[in-house]
Amino acid sequence: MRMNVRIGSDDYIFIHPETQSEFDGIVDLNRRVHGEGIAILARVLRDGAPGMGPEDWYGIFDSSGERCLSTLCRIPATWDLRAGHVDAGAIRVSELGLVATDETARGGGLSSWLMKRFLADSKERGYLLSSIQGIPYFYRRFGYEYAVPLLMGVRLGPEKASGLGPAPAYRPATADDLPLLKAWFDESQGPLELRGRRDDGRWAFLMGEAQKSPETAIERFVLLDDAGAPTGYLGVQNECFGPTLAVIEGWQGGLAPERALALAERLRAERGLPQVTSFLDRGHPIAAAARELGGELWDGYGWQLSVLDPAAFMAAAAPVYAARLKEAGFAGVPARLALDCYGSSCLLSWDGDTLFVGRHGRDYPVGEPIETADHGDTPEARIPPELFAPLALGFRSRAEIATLRFDLGVPKASRPFFDAIFRPAKAFVYPLY
Repeated sequence: MRMNVRIGSDDYIFIHPETQSEFDGIVDLNRRVHGEGIAILARVLRDGAPGMGPEDWYGIFDSSGERCLSTLCRIPATWDLRAGHVDAGAIRVSELGLVATDETARGGGLSSWLMKRFLADSKERGYLLSSIQGIPYFYRRFGYEYAVPLLMGVRLGPEKASGLGPAPAYRPATADDLPLLKAWFDESQGPLELRGRRDDGRWAFLMGEAQKSPETAIERFVLLDDAGAPTGYLGVQNECFGPTLAVIEGWQGGLAPERALALAERLRAERGLPQVTSFLDRGHPIAAAARELGGELWDGYGWQLSVLDPAAFMAAAAPVYAARLKEAGFAGVPARLALDCYGSSCLLSWDGDTLFVGRHGRDYPVGEPIETADHGDTPEARIPPELFAPLALGFRSRAEIATLRFDLGVPKASRPFFDAIFRPAKAFVYPLY
């Protein structure tokens, strides 16, 4: 698709690439701005990432259509939100990736134009969240805020790993191991209330096309128990925020977690790297073992999130929030609360068993019918839109945020109800690339 657009005082061509030459223009811009590694990644995503199509690639070209000046892409993902045995089902996430603007075009508003288009398109196509592994602070102006842990490092130097004992036997993972890898990965995420979903297609991409890019290639080794049977796996890279043997994913299975760390230490020594770094969820047994050995906690990093439609998200997550309300003692205790996000708002109506979500004011309801005529007697909480994701996904509690942001306001009488819904949650989402 091509469309003439005017940004500022200049004319450009907006493109969803449908020809090889159009896509090559986007790749070339990524190469100029980020280097050959990201150019390779762009091709890898185009050729293999599940669910990506031409409409997920955005480019602004000069008026001749020959040179791409600004670009970004959407990487479709699915996350799961749960409370106990209650699952909200698939939460569709529009990951923002490969953002680049030519040096000669910076400051002209091209990236901002693309961002607005990307967010509007994502909302229209039914995505509930947008995520980014982005540079700090910059994307806050587009409504993103840190809301889910991503890389929670624990660094373990050789001197502290010396007492780990022998490493288990292992072998490289192959495509034949996909069912085992999927099962182990899912088991490793068992305690998490918010997690990323990897279906068979995603695993096939990670073990196949993704291995062609230095940005996405992960070496995966199957761990063997003392009888030689597969029992778990370890996924590592040689670079992640500096030279290190980075444990990116894995599961110790029937082994003690220290045995998995011993293999990581052995690989580190063989490759001459300075330390082992666990980038797993800090509640993961392997990460916990690294901490117990005296591993240094790295500050970590998080996904930046924007909730594209608060009412639609609340409606999708309502079964999980209802389970939380019952856990907190609200079973059989009706309550209502409006959420004002300084521009969009929704109404929560709890009948003591089911949480109904509607758009507050004159709009039509999102979920089950809720009367929308007059909510003058309904208490109202004020939530700045960029703070909705940290609350809704359990990254920060109301009390934590309110100490710094006075524009988060919840009526005192409604705080127990609000806090039961938006309680802190165990969350960690492994990157898909």
